[in-house]
Amino acid sequence: QFRHSLTREAIASEIPAPRARRLHLEVAEALAAGGGGARAAMLFRHFAAAGEPVRALRYAREGAQHATRVGAFPAAIDLLRQAVDLAPASDEAPAGLEELASALRAAGRAAEAREALERARASVADPATAARLDVRLAAVLRMEGRRDRALQHVRRAIEALEPTPGAALAEAIV
Repeated sequence: QFRHSLTREAIASEIPAPRARRLHLEVAEALAAGGGGARAAMLFRHFAAAGEPVRALRYAREGAQHATRVGAFPAAIDLLRQAVDLAPASDEAPAGLEELASALRAAGRAAEAREALERARASVADPATAARLDVRLAAVLRMEGRRDRALQHVRRAIEALEPTPGAALAEAIV
């Protein structure tokens, strides 16, 4: 820890990039050995700086869940935006986008939530996941007063889920 950010920046700028990445990775792995929890946001930053986007996304999601539980939606949104931008093509990106949309929706930012859900929906191939995202999209579209588009998404979700009745289908119907 440094008392002044300029001191930290001056010292950090003198460390060669490969060594800085290695140091960030060592710190992240040491912290991760103690569990994420409240340290998840710090783990995200260290794994991101180490060039480990998938691991960074995992801890960003965990940190955002912790922030959301205490009502710190701006912190959750910031973490998830950074993480999704860092690992846009990873297998975890759609889930990160869905969680980002949830935090944005809880913060009353429907248009941004819709955009995140549309990005997530466009990147999944699994019909059940796509249907779940359609249901979430419909809820956000209703918030925006776009009832007709919301109904289109609900109908698409119901059509995809009808062959396998269950809780997801019930949620789409309701």
